[in-house]
Amino acid sequence: MADDDCINLELTCAILERGGFAVVPANNGREVLDIIDSVQPDLLLLDIQMPLVNGFGVVARLREEISYADLPIIATSASAMSGDKALALSRGFDAYVEKPYDIAALLELLNHYLHAE
Repeated sequence: MADDDCINLELTCAILERGGFAVVPANNGREVLDIIDSVQPDLLLLDIQMPLVNGFGVVARLREEISYADLPIIATSASAMSGDKALALSRGFDAYVEKPYDIAALLELLNHYLHAE
């Protein structure tokens, strides 16, 4: 889970942990890229707008690596701009979720990607 807003990161991590997920928080895209090999995540929930390396930059780098080509990566954004979802999907994200989250829908989406065959 990566988000540059500390409050959002803490709340989302708490929600996910209560939902039964193991969560490794990151404050920006650079942190994600620095820790991903040691963490070996099953899924990434990644804010699009972050400092240092934004979500699009993280996805671009990960999709170039064979080991992460099929990793489910879900974009999150507080920006409800028209076309954001289509842009995220065209840039390599698997799904797009707007903030504030519909918690039940978010947990359902994560379960879908983690249990897809």
